[in-house]
Amino acid sequence: MMSEMKVPIPFQRTPFYEKDEHFTMQKKTMLESVISCYFYYDMLFYLQEYQDTPWRERKKNVPPLFEHYKEQIQGIDVHFQQRDRKKAKAPMIEMIALLITTVYWTNEKPVATLTNVEKDIIDLPYTPFNIGERLAFILQTPDHYHSFIQVKSLFEEAEKVFFRMVAKERL
Repeated sequence: MMSEMKVPIPFQRTPFYEKDEHFTMQKKTMLESVISCYFYYDMLFYLQEYQDTPWRERKKNVPPLFEHYKEQIQGIDVHFQQRDRKKAKAPMIEMIALLITTVYWTNEKPVATLTNVEKDIIDLPYTPFNIGERLAFILQTPDHYHSFIQVKSLFEEAEKVFFRMVAKERL
């Protein structure tokens, strides 16, 4: 089943989606869906169009997000080493979307809106240190090397937070 849907207004935020953009609803693996369409499950949940709620199974669905990040980050690093901000921009935007998804899903919540995500994210209990300020900077300058360093650092911290949270649940 493939159908085109309008990106909901709360998700229309630069650098992810512009006004009146559309996305395609289709069956793929969880990871393929998240990579090919930023905030795919979150938007479908917002639109009340989908039953899958991967954030409710965070122990199963968050680790593949960390693995994908680790597979992609080296390529982005090469673009910055070559001082090619244009080539780095699209994969950086993907990593920023993946980071936001990862932090929300770690907290067993969907991304509800991107409108003020840098402010909303700080209210979650499991987050990297100073994520709000750091995310605000990254969203303004996704193709800058300093943003790349922040994304790397935030992912490393988010992974530690996630596995610390999992360990606490086992006790």
